[in-house]
Amino acid sequence: MKCKIETAEKFETSTGKEYKRVVLIDELGKTNEVSVWPDFPSYEEVQAGNMVEGTILIKGKYKNLVDANRSTTFSKSSNIAVAQQRKETSIEHAQNRTAEMWAKNGGWTLVAYHPAYKGLDQEEVPQIVEDLARAILKMDIRPDPFK
Repeated sequence: MKCKIETAEKFETSTGKEYKRVVLIDELGKTNEVSVWPDFPSYEEVQAGNMVEGTILIKGKYKNLVDANRSTTFSKSSNIAVAQQRKETSIEHAQNRTAEMWAKNGGWTLVAYHPAYKGLDQEEVPQIVEDLARAILKMDIRPDPFK
């Protein structure tokens, strides 16, 4: 729907987000007070006296002017799929960090207690621990379930 902008004032939310409070007059002469957010395609052109095209989306007590072509329905299943993918990635990263931590712990334990590593210089120890940790991470010590 095309509307004429009667007034447009910039405001900020309590969290610092900018928006415009706008009074619109539609083609039938009806007046509506709406909010326009920066994601509106022609946000910069939202000024008194200009014409604007959009749809009024009512969310509870709030009225927002949105792009007429914007989908107002959101797919829960796609949002869930995105959240599940993000969770899987986070779990994978956490498991990798845990494996690295245990490998480094094993490297430090070997250097501290194995007789082959007695008498090392302090400068050599971190590099040897890193080398041991990499070797431990490359090992596949899980039993074969098919044997």
